[in-house]
Amino acid sequence: MTSESGRFVLDLSERSKYTGEVDGLLKKDVVEHITNELVSAVWHSCRRGDDLKHRSALFRVTALLISSPGVNRKLLHVIAWSQVSHFSLLRYVVPSFVI
Repeated sequence: MTSESGRFVLDLSERSKYTGEVDGLLKKDVVEHITNELVSAVWHSCRRGDDLKHRSALFRVTALLISSPGVNRKLLHVIAWSQVSHFSLLRYVVPSFVI
């Protein structure tokens, strides 16, 4: 098994995990409520600078977007803009040098 095929299997497994989580949530609750909770989780992980939680929250939001009929602009917005917030230079301390 090459490293590329191993990575593919890992990605497929991860995708199935989050799709299953979202499908379970959809059976228990209303889409709007789930959307609000997942969007809050993404922004919370950005504010804390937690890469692992951000990645997990983003995968869940993406799985919900794929599972939802039509276009959910709130989900699209958080997917696009959380990246800007999460990887912004404002997160990092940049030393200032006196020349």
